[in-house]
Amino acid sequence: MKSRGEEVQQHNIDEEESVHKEVIDHEQRVTGQDLEGETKKGAKTAKILSQNMFLRPVVRTNESDYKYERLQDLLHVIQNFDILCFQEVFSGFNSHKPQLLTVGKKAGFNYYCHSSKPGYFEKYLTDGGLVNLSRYPIVESDEEVYKKAIGDCSIAKKGVLFSKIDMNGNYLYLFNTHLQANYHSSYDLYRKCINTKMYQLKQLAEYIDSKTRDMKPDDKVMLVGDFNISSRKFNSHIINQFKGYAEQDPGYNTFLEEGFDCLMEAEIMKKILSADGLFNVKDLKDKLKDEEGAPATFAGTVELEDGSKVPVDTALMSQMDLMTEQSLDYIFILERNDIKKRNQEDFKDVEHPLSKTIKKQWFISKQTPFSIKEDTICVEKFIMEGKMYGSLSDHFGLSVNITNI
Repeated sequence: MKSRGEEVQQHNIDEEESVHKEVIDHEQRVTGQDLEGETKKGAKTAKILSQNMFLRPVVRTNESDYKYERLQDLLHVIQNFDILCFQEVFSGFNSHKPQLLTVGKKAGFNYYCHSSKPGYFEKYLTDGGLVNLSRYPIVESDEEVYKKAIGDCSIAKKGVLFSKIDMNGNYLYLFNTHLQANYHSSYDLYRKCINTKMYQLKQLAEYIDSKTRDMKPDDKVMLVGDFNISSRKFNSHIINQFKGYAEQDPGYNTFLEEGFDCLMEAEIMKKILSADGLFNVKDLKDKLKDEEGAPATFAGTVELEDGSKVPVDTALMSQMDLMTEQSLDYIFILERNDIKKRNQEDFKDVEHPLSKTIKKQWFISKQTPFSIKEDTICVEKFIMEGKMYGSLSDHFGLSVNITNI
């Protein structure tokens, strides 16, 4: 006779397999499937969304995380997007992922890939929670699991999910990730969390390098996800948190005395992602900065008529995180400097009767290149009116447009 836990797990596996089949490939350790439907063609603009969905297995923050209800709301939210990158859609003792795939299929996202399940002899209890959905064909997919993780993050198969997407002849090399979370039970543990993220970033940069070496000059590389590194100054709520931590563990006084701010960690992140100058790293949120840094994407607020702020949500957020206004989510554009240099060298002057004609044709073709419109970066708050929860997730999403497809 099966235990209750075994019954739930088997039921959810059956649900998932009713939505899609597993593709077992030793070279590609990621699950993916092209669902029936027509490829999107003829459109000039595509819109990409990165969103942490806060769909954790079993646990909940308060009385309810309203997981099922928020998944249903997602169907109405995603209609205006063409490529979706989700974090925290964890499998294991739930049917969140098959439900999400069903929602996506109804909305016309005919291609997908997602984090693979843990193997029988692996140490993980759940997958990495990453899902990519696309209206455009995903022609290649893969995943890389981070070698280091600590705390609760070590039981999830967290890493980076890669999709090579055919955008009507040009390719988007899309990387979706979710880094180590911060734990504050001790100063030593918190420092280990920071060090673990730096190690993961180094592995991430090396992985992106390995997957993009053969890309064409017109192809694009985009890195999105929840990095658990804030590019917004610590506000008074976070500073008060650290003061509370310091009362329990004096080690935290180091941060208070030295004036440590997360912006330092964000700058180190970009430096590591550059892979010693191989990549030119563009953080698109830079275009939205104010005097406090990038806009909040976690524990966000809304401003009232009198200028005061209130939390956008209290049902999904823990009391500790309310009003902390952290900027943890990113859309990066990475440009390979070696490919840019090689492209310039390919069009040096040559002594050939057709050289001028060839260059002229090349110049005309480059006037409307496949382009990520950096100035269209937008924080997607997805405020839920009349619901028990204030927004679609505890994170806001980020979106950006691709044009001249």
